[in-house]
Amino acid sequence: MKTILFLVFTFLSIKSNAQQNESINTDRPDQSDGTYVLPKRAIQLESGLIFTKEAWVHTSMFRYGLLKKLECRLILEEGASRDYISGQNVFGFFPLQLSGKYSIINEKGLIPAITAVGYLKLPKIASKVFQEDQHTIFLLLAFENNLSEKLSIGYNTGIKFNEEEIAKQYVFTTSLAYIISNKVGAFVEYFGSYHTGKPSNNVDAGLLLLFKNNFQLDLAGGTSLSSFSDRYFITVGISYLF
Repeated sequence: MKTILFLVFTFLSIKSNAQQNESINTDRPDQSDGTYVLPKRAIQLESGLIFTKEAWVHTSMFRYGLLKKLECRLILEEGASRDYISGQNVFGFFPLQLSGKYSIINEKGLIPAITAVGYLKLPKIASKVFQEDQHTIFLLLAFENNLSEKLSIGYNTGIKFNEEEIAKQYVFTTSLAYIISNKVGAFVEYFGSYHTGKPSNNVDAGLLLLFKNNFQLDLAGGTSLSSFSDRYFITVGISYLF
């Protein structure tokens, strides 16, 4: 299924009118969603691998600029994780996710850029072992301020819920990004969530390497500060603007 979707997006990119002199802007490898929205008819692929002590996940996000301030996104994930009942690793596709991103306002002085982002997880469009019982919705607001020509701060606040629970999980992130050179960027980030009395606190940092205006590699790693989750993770990825 991934191969077919990739070919479709490649074909559509022939009709894309994205400005190739504009550098690629991605939502990976950090955990925060940025405020940037793709130009109309632009197509972008962001793909990466995440490794933890007991699991790995391959994620591909297909982004398409639908309107001037609106993009639609499709997220495919596959991977392996430990089944604590059998003690064995299980492999398959995780539930398909649909997403939309809308730019509300641009940055103006002390007023940050603000973008609304939504995710819908389809519980049954997945391998049997990873199917879920309910739809999950994730709604968030992304904010960004440029502190200087090279330093910026981004922050998210959001909520996840399903069909039974009105407020399941609150999510929050803060990320500092620094442009080291015209080809290299770096970030450090805090991200966390709160769910039924169990706060989760995490930190990560990484590098973004721009090889061409439309081609980026990234590398990041982080750790959970909470004892009830995987403590360390590493991610590596590739992004391409068609």
